[in-house]
Amino acid sequence: MNFDDFSIRIPKIKNLPLPGEASHLKMAPQFRLEELQTARKKPQITKKAAVMALFLSGCGQFNAIIAHFTKEPS
Repeated sequence: MNFDDFSIRIPKIKNLPLPGEASHLKMAPQFRLEELQTARKKPQITKKAAVMALFLSGCGQFNAIIAHFTKEPS
């Protein structure tokens, strides 16, 4: 895929629903569903994190750089 095709398709992807949790629940065994129900009742302590994706084109090449950042608790 070249960069021009990619840049045209990305806006269409942003508007699609993300069915990840629903799909996970369909495949999960019963004990995992019970664990998830229990976990939802407990207060969650979350870590701040981010993912950055940079897409570049040049010299006839299409490149992607993906970086994951997590701030560890002090």
